[in-house]
Amino acid sequence: MNNITTGIVLSHNETIYQMRLEEGVTEQIPVKTMHFVNYPETMTDEQGFLKPGARIILYERISNNGDRKLLYPDHGTYRVAEATATERNPERQPNVPLFKNLVERDFNTPQDLERLLVAYMNRKNDFTEDIHRRVVATIIRNDRVETCNLLRGILRESIFPQEDAFNEYKASFLKSPIPCADEQEQRKMQFKNIIKELLAFANSGHQGTLLVGVTDNGDVCGIENEITEFHPAFTIEKFESMFRNVVKQLTNTAFLCSLDIQWEKIDEHIICRIQVPAWQGDVLFLNGVELYVRTGASVHQLKGNDLIDFIRSKQMHIHAANCA
Repeated sequence: MNNITTGIVLSHNETIYQMRLEEGVTEQIPVKTMHFVNYPETMTDEQGFLKPGARIILYERISNNGDRKLLYPDHGTYRVAEATATERNPERQPNVPLFKNLVERDFNTPQDLERLLVAYMNRKNDFTEDIHRRVVATIIRNDRVETCNLLRGILRESIFPQEDAFNEYKASFLKSPIPCADEQEQRKMQFKNIIKELLAFANSGHQGTLLVGVTDNGDVCGIENEITEFHPAFTIEKFESMFRNVVKQLTNTAFLCSLDIQWEKIDEHIICRIQVPAWQGDVLFLNGVELYVRTGASVHQLKGNDLIDFIRSKQMHIHAANCA
């Protein structure tokens, strides 16, 4: 279950925020989780912490095991925190070709702009005069990309559809929203999260698409800074090779070879598109022991009798297909 809720900052220390949710309960949210996004300057103090009393839009979901509630700042409201490659890695050599062989996607064509303007005009009475002035100003500047992005924000429309049985989004390759002991552990956790989603698509028996560099709400945030964050000399090709090795270690060679990985450029952002085919092979496990399936937009780990029943059903299906 995924919901949008509101939290008010009560206090914080170096690692934890105390927040009161709109239903009146108090929750502790790690600073690393809350600082995964950028906030307006009026909401933060000189050290970059959220001020007491700041009202934050939160994304709430139940963990895959169903045993706890997870809260994150809403990526559709706040932009994922970014840094330039040189800020993260000043030693990076400028002549290293970071991005090449990218597939360019244009979601801001004249047809897109026309459609967005029609949708805006149909709802113009819903918006303030200040918003109307901003729209007119961008149109006068004749910047189609800026105008399309502004209109999408006003209309709360994303480039990509909402997550469902066939589409999953991750904002980052390296940053897990779940608190970890250190940066290395966080990267391992996020790689595991991504591979878990891929396996869930495969075990569910239908095609699936996982986009990395896209928020839960379908907005593009990009992962262009993460390649050099992982290693100053890495290119996309080296990063992908490293990721494929991790997939092979946690799954198997046959599953790895079935994946189609593409790197795409959208405006000034880079995203990674991973396509999972309709898997016809045996049940796939993470680390040889964990079994995940996808139901709607959620991933569930099967245990006990559910795991046994799923494996038995899958084996019967494969046997019937082989005998047909």
